[in-house]
Amino acid sequence: MGSVDAMPPLVASPFMGSQSQDIIPIPKNIAEAEELEAKMQESRKAMREESKLLGEEFDNALKKANEEVRITKEFLRRKRAQSARSDDKFVNACAAVAIAFTMFLIFSR
Repeated sequence: MGSVDAMPPLVASPFMGSQSQDIIPIPKNIAEAEELEAKMQESRKAMREESKLLGEEFDNALKKANEEVRITKEFLRRKRAQSARSDDKFVNACAAVAIAFTMFLIFSR
């Protein structure tokens, strides 16, 4: 049977992908097969290591983002509480003015 390179492009592309790097070489003997297997294992190991590092970086970034969200929520909660206190003071002042004005009107007759 001929090699993949001998196959017409229309036949090879659905099975082998569009890039030449997708083609997996077929070993010609046992020594070449063992060498290829060792390279593949090393490649898988490197990919696992890289995946592990990326996962750790993602976890750290997620923790940092969660901490920033927590800080922002706390800041907004405090601002709302401060605003509510200011609103209460304003309402109380308005009520005091209304009561004082009413009393002034009553006693000024």
